[in-house]
Amino acid sequence: MPTKPRTLSIRTDADVAIGSGHAMRCLALAQEWRSSTAAVQFIMQGTSPGVAERLRTEGMEVRDVGAERGSVADCEETARYVSSFGSQWIIVDGYHFMSAYHSSLKRAGYSVLHIDDGMHLGRYHADIVLDQNICASDERYADREPYTRLLLGTQYAMLRHEFTQSGSRKRDIPEVARNILMTIGGADQQNITLHLLLELGRIDLGGAEISVVAGSINPNVDTLAEAVTRMKCKVTLTTNVHDMHALMRRADIAVAAAGSTCWELCYMGLPSILVVAAENQKRIASELASRGVALSMGRFGTFADEDFGIAMARLARDREMRSRFSQTGQQLVDGKGAQRVVSYLKDEM
Repeated sequence: MPTKPRTLSIRTDADVAIGSGHAMRCLALAQEWRSSTAAVQFIMQGTSPGVAERLRTEGMEVRDVGAERGSVADCEETARYVSSFGSQWIIVDGYHFMSAYHSSLKRAGYSVLHIDDGMHLGRYHADIVLDQNICASDERYADREPYTRLLLGTQYAMLRHEFTQSGSRKRDIPEVARNILMTIGGADQQNITLHLLLELGRIDLGGAEISVVAGSINPNVDTLAEAVTRMKCKVTLTTNVHDMHALMRRADIAVAAAGSTCWELCYMGLPSILVVAAENQKRIASELASRGVALSMGRFGTFADEDFGIAMARLARDREMRSRFSQTGQQLVDGKGAQRVVSYLKDEM
């Protein structure tokens, strides 16, 4: 007799306030699950149409939650979706899902994997806690249930198939960087992209070309588009990108927020200047800088515009530094994180 399909349910969100990073790393896990096992459903509330369309294009089912995020009603509605879909495992990714949310799902009989970024829960009740960040450690999760297992570090960094199934990662390092990629998250509510883009327009980039990526939930696209028309150097603005791999492959330097994109940059060996756009990115940027993977500007708003320009000019002209960043980053992330997580889940079924 054929076995029952081993479905997977994912509870996460993506909108202007939250950004798209949680959904995109869950997509990486979902792609790996679908390619080796069975169907996946995303359970989301108030999701951006662009993100929902992306998930459906990838073959995922998308369900809508009407209740307040992280509430008891949210948990109950989610549990009904999980039950109807026939999943044993539910992946939970978001800062509004607290300890009570996980323990309620556990009491309902489900296995829970919680994706974490910085020990934001008082106590951990999930079966598995996954923290793919470079600064993850057992000590940070000491307050957990005896049964809770930890998957920690960049060996579990989850990359979408557009990266892991695109062939060689070999990178040529030119004497002077000419192609600059700017990607400051899916939403970028602070409009950091515009601020940094205007600074690049004030310095001599020696004929460099700039590719600006604005996420599908970025509320500042019109403002960015207008600024691009006033830039003296060549600037291309792209929205709702489905193949970030190609843009990273072409670039010589990236300017990026220090979120999940960092692991894509490391995998691609793309030398980077990191900007801390949210408090939970601070340790990532600092650690990557200390390990010689990237330059960190620190928290946006705390550094002078000219300091960013100086950092860009320095990195663009220093081939040795860029080569070192590229090699160290690729050693840090091998692209097999989602595969490892899925294998672990399957072993636990």
